[in-house]
Amino acid sequence: MDSTATQLIKTEYRAFAMKAFKTLNHGRSLGHDRYLELLADRLASVATGELKRLVISLPPRHAKTFMGSICFVPWILAHDPAAKILLLSYGQDLADKIAYAIREIMRSSWYHQAFRTRIAADRAKVSDFMTTAGWRRSVDFDRGRRHRNRRRLHHH
Repeated sequence: MDSTATQLIKTEYRAFAMKAFKTLNHGRSLGHDRYLELLADRLASVATGELKRLVISLPPRHAKTFMGSICFVPWILAHDPAAKILLLSYGQDLADKIAYAIREIMRSSWYHQAFRTRIAADRAKVSDFMTTAGWRRSVDFDRGRRHRNRRRLHHH
């Protein structure tokens, strides 16, 4: 990967998402739809704290989970390896799918080339992995509980 591509992946959430999509989908492209550009822009604003709340309402199969969780968690951790993130899911199967994809992105060679964040070697299982800076993937099902001091990502 050349230095221009690496710089884009480091600084532009959409470029990061496009690279991650290719990684997880055997080289297929994410696409250049306007709504994806808008979604990437809004999620980047959430990541920087400029935007405090975001509701994503799109039809099924329009990249909500991919852009809002699968890609978003490694993006945040790339810039803040010890960030506190609570990712909620309606079920174990979806939680495992998301965790596997997050882990695959974070283990990819391009992610390692662009960022310093790493998954701890002794904590690398899909069901329980941790970054070297202390972020830990664990499953939580939303039952109306309040969670403080965490970025909250919720899937229905």
